[in-house]
Amino acid sequence: MKKNIRACFSCLFLLVFISACSGLQIKREVTADNIFVANDPTLSISVNPELKYIGNPNEQGSSESIGGRRLRASLDNYCFVKSAGNRVQRSVTIQIQKTETSYVSDFFRSVKNTIDKGVTECGGKKFQYYTVEIYPSLKYALTQFIADQGYTMDHGLIKVFGRIYGARENTLVTIVYFEDISQIDFLKNKNWERPKNFTAEQYDFYVGFNERAKAAFEVLK
Repeated sequence: MKKNIRACFSCLFLLVFISACSGLQIKREVTADNIFVANDPTLSISVNPELKYIGNPNEQGSSESIGGRRLRASLDNYCFVKSAGNRVQRSVTIQIQKTETSYVSDFFRSVKNTIDKGVTECGGKKFQYYTVEIYPSLKYALTQFIADQGYTMDHGLIKVFGRIYGARENTLVTIVYFEDISQIDFLKNKNWERPKNFTAEQYDFYVGFNERAKAAFEVLK
């Protein structure tokens, strides 16, 4: 009888343990209707259906903190693109980066040559943001992944939205919007560092770019 009771308790403990472990599993996916959902951290982000989901490259390695110390980090990327042929016209990448220590509150302060920088609301939550001009390089794993899917990325602008999550504040969620400007004649050889010096056409494009960036996704949760 005692053996049976012990066996029952052992089975019960095993079931509880398995249930607890399954409850701790990290779940992140993109649904059929272009919504990214996650339980670590709790997120739900809808991406404009014009952009096609192309995959989830993961990176494990080191990341340099604001203080210059090298820290272990994991980076989870979820990529969406709209293309003309194989050239990426617009893209959205949802990135989840977790490090060993907490992020500083001004986590974008080391970003240089920004067109703009500040705080905005996305889905009722405060997100920091910045905008920069970029020339995508294949030395970066994410750009290489996009190239491996058959796409090319050229000269463009990106707007990055970021927010810290987690009880330890060691998870940074960023939403990166990219837009190609390489095919727009009136934007060639323009200086993007000082909006006050933009030409009228350049400024109008910049205003439209910001509107398209905000319309490319919606934070639902």
